[in-house]
Amino acid sequence: MKIGKKAITLLLTSAICVLPSFVSCGSGSDKIQLFFDGGGGSGNYTSTRNYDTLEQLAEEWNEKNDTYEIVINDVSLNGNRSSITSMLSAKTAPDMLMQVGNVINDDIGNGWYVDLTDYLQKPNPYEAGNVAWKDIYGDGAIAASAGPDGKNYYVCLDNIAIGMVYNMDLLAKAGVTKAPETYSELMDCFAALDTAKKAGKISAEIYMPSGLWYESYLGTSVYGEKIPEMDENGSGTVSSYELVKGYKEGKWSIEDERFEEFLRLCYEKSVYYPNNYLGYDVPYKFAKGQLAVTDAVGNMMVSMTKNARFNWTVTGYPRLDSEASKYGGQTVIRGSAGLSSAYWVTNSAMEKGQGAVDACVDFLMFLSASKNNSRLVNDLGYALPINVNDSTVKLFDGLKAQYKADQANENNLLWSACFIPGLLGTSFDDNYQLAMGDLYQDSEGKKTGDISAVVNTLKGKADESVQYLIEKYGWNFGG
Repeated sequence: MKIGKKAITLLLTSAICVLPSFVSCGSGSDKIQLFFDGGGGSGNYTSTRNYDTLEQLAEEWNEKNDTYEIVINDVSLNGNRSSITSMLSAKTAPDMLMQVGNVINDDIGNGWYVDLTDYLQKPNPYEAGNVAWKDIYGDGAIAASAGPDGKNYYVCLDNIAIGMVYNMDLLAKAGVTKAPETYSELMDCFAALDTAKKAGKISAEIYMPSGLWYESYLGTSVYGEKIPEMDENGSGTVSSYELVKGYKEGKWSIEDERFEEFLRLCYEKSVYYPNNYLGYDVPYKFAKGQLAVTDAVGNMMVSMTKNARFNWTVTGYPRLDSEASKYGGQTVIRGSAGLSSAYWVTNSAMEKGQGAVDACVDFLMFLSASKNNSRLVNDLGYALPINVNDSTVKLFDGLKAQYKADQANENNLLWSACFIPGLLGTSFDDNYQLAMGDLYQDSEGKKTGDISAVVNTLKGKADESVQYLIEKYGWNFGG
């Protein structure tokens, strides 16, 4: 069993200490301990039987520091909100905490997190030639991860590997010889598979996604033309502030034609979902050759293709073309949904003093430096490094190539450039996901396509979320 020295220390001390894993009960060191919650967006960086790179990197950092010691928690909270918010309120959370970035609208203002904005302007000492830490991520990514107050409270340690996965043997039986590049080609592919299924050439289901990932890709695609109109600071992304301001000024609405077109596109592809799709086991069915097309993030891609006994291919999402929609024609960067695995320095570190806060930030700088980040991410093999070009996972080679090609065109959009549900907060996003489920199939498993019902449901929720954000942050748009 491969396990680092720090994990052994924690295992030994746990025999005589019943405190939670993020509380120190002594490790034989005089250093001040800083606890790190491993977790991860696509995979878990906490040590396992076959992976302990995060722990190794922590040990390397510890050897160079005389005052502080990074301790990797042996069990991660991994984004469990009920536990996390309770610990943050009690100031007992890990000093460095992993959770998704979209909780920022709800959480900032509580004094839970360190403001990292000024740190991001300083050089990362572990990256040769770096002038400002933020340059490792890029201005667009930094703008997209900022809170409604314009400040940055977290940094990410990987990029999501994401795209479509095709059973090419089944596509070949339907007369489809290559993976679709556009939304129109994808619909043609589904239609060909449907015809082949009705003719008895294939018996597999046609399409079932693993989540609402393509929806977010299509959402940014549909609203791409609106970005220059709403993006007041020229970052290339629409912030929550800019989105709310645009809403109040009538630049967009849940009831406008764009949002209805977005819903139409989503429903159009969902026609090919299996009946009672919510109970469908996507990874198992695809791996067994019983599903022709799906989409997935990196860890699921690994699981689905590892033992597949057929020809398969992984590509980025098909672009929304102008033939498929009057709002199509702009490319949202493929291959990655953007930065993931967000880490926050918490009020637990603040309680230990400014030196502890600085040490936590320094460790995050250490992990984000390209050499260390490549080890951290590639050794686990479920995501793309911060610098996507550093990826060495063969499964993701096609995604890396598409990402590089799309990113080279400055007119192409970041995945997060303007996706409304993610910008209006978790309450709206939760209601959006429920409404999308109702759009696709009712409680009896029948396809509905009732776009007006979704619009009616979300209109009131949008009003509530906009008003909540205005009141929380004191925004005044002059009217």
